[in-house]
Amino acid sequence: MLSEEALSWKMTNGLTFAMLYQRCSAGTLDIEVIIPALVSTKVMGALRFVGPAFQTALEEVKRDYPFLNMSQTFVITTDNVVEEYTCGESSDIEIAEYYYTRRQTCPIDGQDCWTLFILSGCTNSIAGQQRFANGVNKVLMASGVTSAYQTDKSSFPTLLSSVITQSSPIFLATFLKLIQLYQWEHVTIVTEIGGLSKGYESGARGIYRLISSVTPQIQVTFIPVSLTGPVNVSVLNNILDRFAASSRVMILAADSLPANKLLIQARMRGMTDGSYVSGIVYDCFIFG
Repeated sequence: MLSEEALSWKMTNGLTFAMLYQRCSAGTLDIEVIIPALVSTKVMGALRFVGPAFQTALEEVKRDYPFLNMSQTFVITTDNVVEEYTCGESSDIEIAEYYYTRRQTCPIDGQDCWTLFILSGCTNSIAGQQRFANGVNKVLMASGVTSAYQTDKSSFPTLLSSVITQSSPIFLATFLKLIQLYQWEHVTIVTEIGGLSKGYESGARGIYRLISSVTPQIQVTFIPVSLTGPVNVSVLNNILDRFAASSRVMILAADSLPANKLLIQARMRGMTDGSYVSGIVYDCFIFG
């Protein structure tokens, strides 16, 4: 199971590296990746969740683009987390200390050397990170919704986001292509209604409409449910019973904490042994 942040690394950032690869076809381009990371499990997208996937992504980029001389460093920053399952706010002190005193500088500072600051998860510290990514060859990349920052080019001149809006045809088509690739004939879509954002439900309904409209027909079971706040185990079991009775593939659209409730119950029922497949919707999962 991959989180949104890990997929962002492997998909959108992979396209970035492909463009850089074309740019340096005549020689080697040095790319230094610096990742401010929180370790608290209270933070969505913390290092413990995304670290292994980030490392795998780095290995794949090195394999696919051998002319990119890449290094990757996780800078562990102070956790300033008050409430559980919120965005973290990393300290700029550790990043500054690493960047100015401990990092190994690129062999050639200039056009042959790039520094990418990649935010590993949900954060409130984009403004602080931008102070370091302040040049043509020093870029800040985020996997969160940063539209307000991206429109402010004077304050955030090098900010890039790997987010694809849930209403985008490209985003919706990703799930259809995955289903068609593996020739799944019946899919269950479970979506959070209400909760922190209405985007989960709208995105899930968009996926449902697209999958339901194709030929040959794909059977789709759509389950809208509220998983925010206290949830009785019987509610979770009812969802899983309906799922198991009709398919082996679930697309779960929900915020991290509501999604975890269903995933934990699925594990307790022995449904995470590989017999079922689950998929990811932005902050959510295709579980398996």
